[in-house]
Amino acid sequence: MKRALSLITVALLVVALLAFAAACGSEEATTSSASPATSAPGSPTTSAGGGESATSESTPPDSEAPAGPADSPVFAPQDLLSAAEASEITGFAVSMDEGALFEDPESGTISERYAYDLNGTGIHALVEIHQDSFKPAEAIQAGETAQSAFEFEQELSKDEITPVNLGEDAFSFTNTGQLHMYYQGYYIVVAFDADEYDSSLNAPLNVKLGEKILANLQAALQ
Repeated sequence: MKRALSLITVALLVVALLAFAAACGSEEATTSSASPATSAPGSPTTSAGGGESATSESTPPDSEAPAGPADSPVFAPQDLLSAAEASEITGFAVSMDEGALFEDPESGTISERYAYDLNGTGIHALVEIHQDSFKPAEAIQAGETAQSAFEFEQELSKDEITPVNLGEDAFSFTNTGQLHMYYQGYYIVVAFDADEYDSSLNAPLNVKLGEKILANLQAALQ
């Protein structure tokens, strides 16, 4: 009787060990199948051929990238129109307005004021240059160029402007006589007053100043 009980006890122990081993094997297989490898958020995935797939923020090829800031010179207004040149053209004693140089790299703009006396009235004229060479490369790649700024102003003010044969394209405002001119990546605004009472005289003066600015710009780009 004791021998029979011993055999039963051994048999039960073997069955228990086999059941435990089977349970461990099943749990390990389940864990392995439930935990696939995952990529970190934002990381490139691997294609079937083994290479990385293109990401959403791909960089355009160098051959398609617009010209960078280093490809053209950057000009301050006095580089293209000195006070002496402005004096000769206007007939007034023109000087540079001290401390009036303004630079805005985000818009690619550099401007300066010119000061002179007009019949007892102090005038602060303006020359402003929007230039691709002074813009961030990202802005140029996005199409935010000097030419696009010029064309936007031209379209926006089409009912208030008169075409001018200067540079690649130019126009003047009929009410103020301001000159807006575009040439090879440079959008230039010239705003001098010839008469404090008659703005119709401003446009001819600004065109003459624009011709001098254009000549100096063309010489500098050669």
